[in-house]
Amino acid sequence: MKLNNIKIITSILLVSMVVLNGCKKEDLPSKTVTVSQPTITLIGDPVVILNVGDTYVDQGATYYDSLYHDNGTLSTSTEVNTTEEGFFIVTYSAKNKYGFEGSGTRLVAVTGASDLLDVSGDYARASNGVPAVVTKIGRGVFLTDNVGGNSGNDPAYFMFTSDSTMVMPTQFLPNSIATVNFVDPVYDFTAVPVNYSYSIDNPGFNPVLRVFEKQ
Repeated sequence: MKLNNIKIITSILLVSMVVLNGCKKEDLPSKTVTVSQPTITLIGDPVVILNVGDTYVDQGATYYDSLYHDNGTLSTSTEVNTTEEGFFIVTYSAKNKYGFEGSGTRLVAVTGASDLLDVSGDYARASNGVPAVVTKIGRGVFLTDNVGGNSGNDPAYFMFTSDSTMVMPTQFLPNSIATVNFVDPVYDFTAVPVNYSYSIDNPGFNPVLRVFEKQ
């Protein structure tokens, strides 16, 4: 009698295990998302140079995601104050439906510098000899191809609010993937050779003074 009871209990357990296994939750299908950032295209000039008191009218930008076929127009929340000299980086950004972001920038310089001012040319960092090339973008606006004076080769903009006063706005460095502030930028026209200098305020950079001499 006991043996029969044991057989019955064993059979019930086996049936229960089969039923539970049969009710196992099915795996949900996975989905692969391809990374694609919208491309930002500026409407109008990428560099706008104004005199103090001029009116700045932003022309906006467009975005297009070729993979997900998403497009539209963009405006910016960056404020440009033309009542005094200054350098503004106007930013536009857009995200696709998966949250991948694309961005673009326009440079707006409000300056009293003369168009005759030209500090472009070949420079080298005084402490290590690493070269940097400065290119004139427009009246009072210049671009260095190596703002750190090292192997990173990060480009950055600087401008002159007058023929003697150099300024550098906070800006994003694409190779270092960092937003940096520039402290005490100066162009010394009286030095031999002439040079420009500043220090970089960012945890990823040594805060020493960086001096670049014209070659």
